[in-house]
Amino acid sequence: AFEIPQPSYRFDHSKEGYENEIMPFQERVLERIRSMPGVVNAAASSRVPISLGNQGHSDFDMHHYVYAEGEPKANCLRVVIKPNYFETVGTQLLLGREFLNTDTFDSELVVIISQNTMERYYEGLKPVGMSIKFYGKDVKIVGVAEQVQDKPFFMEFDRYTLYFPFTQWHSMERGLTNYVTHVQGDPLQQIQ
Repeated sequence: AFEIPQPSYRFDHSKEGYENEIMPFQERVLERIRSMPGVVNAAASSRVPISLGNQGHSDFDMHHYVYAEGEPKANCLRVVIKPNYFETVGTQLLLGREFLNTDTFDSELVVIISQNTMERYYEGLKPVGMSIKFYGKDVKIVGVAEQVQDKPFFMEFDRYTLYFPFTQWHSMERGLTNYVTHVQGDPLQQIQ
């Protein structure tokens, strides 16, 4: 096991700060975690599945969908992730692809939507290749992830989930980074 020093790190949250400070730091932490005995894979995320907390919700629009009178706008739990996140947490991609290292500040904005988002708003359609409107920007759907229980089991599951790559939306969650791992064997042995 290893320990990350407890003092808060202060990073520049601009595009340049992310590319020059935050991203290299995240990659060093991931490399260190992946090098630990028993670790199969590791990834980073702004949110850990089945966690408490209500942060990270936003409305979004779809170009093809017209809301009925009085119908509330679609509201999502937004999760910012690094490549290999779905493989690490055991979530299957149903359509499309996972994020790539080429999904950067300088490329087309991309998103992966959850299965329940597809079932509710894209019935009979193929959402991969379509776009949503998020914070006034067009964002291309590149994948659909199976639905996961994102809240503790005693809480009602009531949200759609949109996944965004850290390399395009790093500042959305104010620099919050959680590390998730897939370990072989007893996970409790890894934290001793």
